Parts: sequence; structure tokens; C-alpha cells
Amino acid sequence: MSNRIELIQSGIEGLDAILGGGFPLGWVIVIAGGPGSGKTTLATQFVVQGCLKGEPGILVTMNEPRSHVLTTMSNFGWDLEFFEREELLTILDYSATNVLYSIHKQGMKDGGPSLNFMIDQLQDTIDSTGAIRLMIDPLNAFSFLFKDNFSMRRELHKFFGMLAGRKTVSLATLELGSSEEAFTVEEFLAYGVVRIYHKKIGRNRERSIEVIKMRGLNQEQSTFPFEIGPQGCRVYESSDTFDY
Repeated sequence: MSNRIELIQSGIEGLDAILGGGFPLGWVIVIAGGPGSGKTTLATQFVVQGCLKGEPGILVTMNEPRSHVLTTMSNFGWDLEFFEREELLTILDYSATNVLYSIHKQGMKDGGPSLNFMIDQLQDTIDSTGAIRLMIDPLNAFSFLFKDNFSMRRELHKFFGMLAGRKTVSLATLELGSSEEAFTVEEFLAYGVVRIYHKKIGRNRERSIEVIKMRGLNQEQSTFPFEIGPQGCRVYESSDTFDY
């Protein structure tokens, strides 16, 4: 039996080259960055690229309601409702506060705050749709459900374990604060971590991307220019593109 890692190409220009070929099937990869860095756009584009190839996908939105997601992503020419009608995309909207409260309340019935409700629903959706690509945006929303890091770590470990047991690639976004050097609980638990930076250079801001870890793959050990244009994200494979 082969232990070779099966890769799913992202379809995002320049990204697969710095990843070492693509995202590994069965992995949870954290896409981390500050506000406005482009992590949600990149993760959504990954799912959209799958839909274009006939690969079913799931978008799990924790902050923005479904209507906002549809409008925002249409700016890149991505008609998410079309993919829904074609049964290539499922959007799970957990953005409302009362939905998170329901998850918390169900967890208390299980003996303490847990993600069991979401795990069960997401697992059923993956199985019923045959989804290959999955996006969760953002992981930070889970922090509101737990009073301590131990409980959150325990539940995230269980959540990631369920995803790792499926034939999916799961990109989970994570919003970072001002300290980009410190690593988070979510990043330690994930099999892979990609960080997007959005630094102010003079009067402008420049985006760049770095593969922090991708266990078992020969990824590029550098930071590369990253841009968001009218058709989505693009990674430049040469650091020469930087103007500084």
C-alpha cells in the first residue's frame, strides 16, 4: 500500500509551485493573516476552482452571512449561486449569533461546550455531497464558544480529526492580531500553515505569502509576492517582483 501523499492542485496561479505541487488530500490547512490580507478570497477561490472542474465544495461562513459572501465574491466573476444550482457548492451559514448560541447550547447538553453539532452537520454534508474542497471562515469564531484554551484545543483537535478522516482538502482561515510572529493554537494543530502578510511600505501596502509548514512536502522556504486582482489571487514565484 502506497503512503504517497495525494495532492489537489489549487488552481490559483503560482500557488501550487510554492506549495510543492498542491494541497494534500485529507489535510486541514490554516490560511492565516491580518484583516484585509486576502485569506478569505484565497480560500474561496480554491473551492471555486474545484467547482469549475466538477469537484463539489463546501463554504462554511462564520462571520459574513451568505448574502454578503455571494455579493463579495461576485466581484471576481464567481457566481456561487450557479454552482449551488448545479449541486457543486453548498454554503453553510453559521454567521448569526443565535446559530452560534445554538451550537453552544447543544454542547452544554453534551456535558460542556463542544463542536459536536457542527461536526455532525458538516460530516453529513461532506458525505451527502461528495465534497472534495472545503473552506471554513474564520476559525476565530470558535473562540466565543469556549472559556479556556484547553477546551478550545480539545474541540478543535476533534474537529480537525473529523476533517482529516475525509477525502477532502480543508482550508480554514484564521485572523491574526498585531503580533504575526507568535504562533496560535490553531496553527499548531493544523497539518499545514500558510500565512499572508499585508504590510505597509511607504504610503502603500504590499501583500506577500509564505508557506510556514506543509508536513512531508518540499515546499519553498521563502516569502513571495501575492496580489488580488479582478479575477482573484495570484502568487509570483520570484521574490524579484518585490520593489523593496
